Amino acid sequence: SGFKAGSFKEGSNGEVIIVQDGKSGSGIQIYSTAFDETGPMTKERIMRDLPDLKIENDRQINMDGVPALEFTSIDNRESKVTKEAWFVNAGRLYLISSFPEAGELMEKILTGWQWR
Repeated sequence: SGFKAGSFKEGSNGEVIIVQDGKSGSGIQIYSTAFDETGPMTKERIMRDLPDLKIENDRQINMDGVPALEFTSIDNRESKVTKEAWFVNAGRLYLISSFPEAGELMEKILTGWQWR
């Protein structure tokens, strides 16, 4: 029981953090990378780089004072719906994603996020 977390580097500027429920194995992924634009992240901005990404049910949310775009999408590898939140803060782009079974954990992360 409890949660397990791990992280690894992705490329020269990226980092991935995985948080999993020790009991169910469901979890979320937080990816961050250096980003030279300011927020807020918008559907139009994402579509400029990723025109084939499916973005549905999008809405602006607040991540401890930082605007974020929350939406649902489709994970092409597993053909499953994902819940995502993308935002920019302090020169980094953050992408948080989960599958539906981790919805409760994702909601706790999105509503309880604090910058320190």
